[in-house]
Amino acid sequence: MGLRLNENIEIITAEAPVGIIGTGKMAIGLGTCFAHAGLPLRIGSRDPRNAQQFADRLKKLAAERGADARALSIIGGTVESVLRPCRVIVLAIPTRITNEKGNVLDGVVDFLARHGDLIRSHNKILVDITYYGAGNFGAPTPPEPFPSAIEYHASQFDDSAFLGKSGSTQWVCGFKSVMWSSMRDGKTQGIEIAGDEQAKEVLAAIILKSKFTPLDCGTVKDAGKAEPGGPQRQAHPQANV
Repeated sequence: MGLRLNENIEIITAEAPVGIIGTGKMAIGLGTCFAHAGLPLRIGSRDPRNAQQFADRLKKLAAERGADARALSIIGGTVESVLRPCRVIVLAIPTRITNEKGNVLDGVVDFLARHGDLIRSHNKILVDITYYGAGNFGAPTPPEPFPSAIEYHASQFDDSAFLGKSGSTQWVCGFKSVMWSSMRDGKTQGIEIAGDEQAKEVLAAIILKSKFTPLDCGTVKDAGKAEPGGPQRQAHPQANV
């Protein structure tokens, strides 16, 4: 059965907006794109003041692209203020981080260790946009034997449905081969996605609503095809790469 395409996203509402964790360049691109599409957003950061300033910036960028600023719902706050209400959560987190003790860690794995209790058993959909290109944590691929960032990250979280152990958390990856500025500026193109089936359908709907094109690359196990610089990289025939 092929991927069902529908712009209707029933699980995203004003009470359960799309959550974005992070305030970097990809968060700018995706946040502007999603806001312009009319999606309600929650932005989470370790510094809630920074998150609110970031939310205000997204409103301005979306308005510059023609969105009605009065209709935009974008709120910044703590990570917890995103994880509690949001079902769909974009992990716009650096792959390589340095913690308080000066240790270099994988940002997503560290995030799951810190905040897993707010995700575990809550039927969340995690959108993994990280990848292990040259200079990132895996230099250049994830730890063996993982061919993609999403398979590595999903394998590190005990609630992942992908593991086949009755976990509730679904994973999907995307936006790995698109520039953040293209998302910000609405330069529409194909977006390769891979992951759990329902998570893919939800992300595909978000992509369609944002006027981009979802390109199905398979399951979590197939995600190496969509991994830039990875050992199994095989671009989708409709991808702009």
